[in-house]
Amino acid sequence: MPPYLPPGGGPGAPTAPVEPTSSPRRGRGKIIAAAVAVVAVGAAAVFAVNQGVLDDDSAPAGSASPEELGERTLEAFRNTDALGAAELLLPGERRAISDPAFDMIDELERLEVLSDVNLEDVNGVDVTLENEDVEVAETNVDDIVHLNITADATVEVNADELPTGPVLDDVDTESSTTEEPFDLQLVGVQEDGEWYLSLFYFAAEQARQSTFDSETGDVPAIPEASQAVAPIGADSPEGAIDNMLAALEATDLKAAIAGIDPGEAGALQRYAPLFLDDAQTEFEEQAVSITVTEKDLRVEGDGDQRQVFVEDFAMKIEVEGDTAYLQYSDGCFSVEANGETDEVCVSGDEISTELDNALNDFEDPEAIRELIDSVTTAFADFEVPGIVVSEVDGEWYVSPIGTFDEAVLSVLEALDADELKDIIEKGEAVLEDMSSDDIDLGD
Repeated sequence: MPPYLPPGGGPGAPTAPVEPTSSPRRGRGKIIAAAVAVVAVGAAAVFAVNQGVLDDDSAPAGSASPEELGERTLEAFRNTDALGAAELLLPGERRAISDPAFDMIDELERLEVLSDVNLEDVNGVDVTLENEDVEVAETNVDDIVHLNITADATVEVNADELPTGPVLDDVDTESSTTEEPFDLQLVGVQEDGEWYLSLFYFAAEQARQSTFDSETGDVPAIPEASQAVAPIGADSPEGAIDNMLAALEATDLKAAIAGIDPGEAGALQRYAPLFLDDAQTEFEEQAVSITVTEKDLRVEGDGDQRQVFVEDFAMKIEVEGDTAYLQYSDGCFSVEANGETDEVCVSGDEISTELDNALNDFEDPEAIRELIDSVTTAFADFEVPGIVVSEVDGEWYVSPIGTFDEAVLSVLEALDADELKDIIEKGEAVLEDMSSDDIDLGD
């Protein structure tokens, strides 16, 4: 079976941008309104997951066929059905994004960016679809397909009903009605006999199709499931970090990929055979030797997700005869190379000193100094989060997405509403100082 080609294009051909039937001027207010609407949709979806709506006793979450999956996607759009949208994603991907997304909505409400978000129905947004169509294109494997979903959409945004909070009160958000066609290129994946949408497989397919042979037009085939890198977890949270460090010391890219949470890295592990040998060879040609010489880890949390904090860490790095030593301890990084040692600390005092020095380069630094003071005060109690590890089927894996999500949440949790408003005000003052024109965030 030939590899999938996007409708109307050759291998890897980019999809032409969709031109709206009308092109009214889009201001920042409408952009913010759209962003809030997207957040609300995501919030409602993860609400359904976290409240146990999708539990083991519910109806099967997946679809019986790719065609049904496409129809359910259209239905979710048409009805702004957050529960239906949540059900469409692969279970592992839902788990990877649901908890942190739900927590972020809570934080945005606490910070008064959002207010009274209706998590069971999207506030202020109505969607009407016409001329709907779903096309399914098979690939060289039975469990991955491409979905081309098209329709003519009318999107009505009622500014008065959007769940914005006091922080956005000064933003000029207008109600609007937009009519435009959309053309969604999605990827469906079969798991345990049911079909789901996958964001990560979509990204992998985009990468695969971009590697076509320029002379023949051939696209590399999708690896069979049996060819995928098998996940290899650890028996403890610390063990997940140990596995990753061991892979680093051994310059073993396959082992590193195997140690990532399969809910996040399932697509990476499936598609790894397409690039693994070349990447490993290139990695080894760098002639880099890494040895971990010191390691002290601390684990916090409970349940199937924990944080691993690095108390002390040191490694020796050798590259083509040159040696460097990297150490972390008490919030400070030091690098020793070529007989010299550089140290950088992440303490508030150290950062403030560096920022003060940088301000000397500005002709009128007062507005920037006030912004820095506001940020420094707001984050005085900020704690750097640890590395997130997840338990899957009784084994522990490193969670890169979970680590990123935790970092974002930690930033939000360090703020209160008054601090956020103050930072925004000081930031606007800096922008006004740097621009010859007045800045109106409501236009």
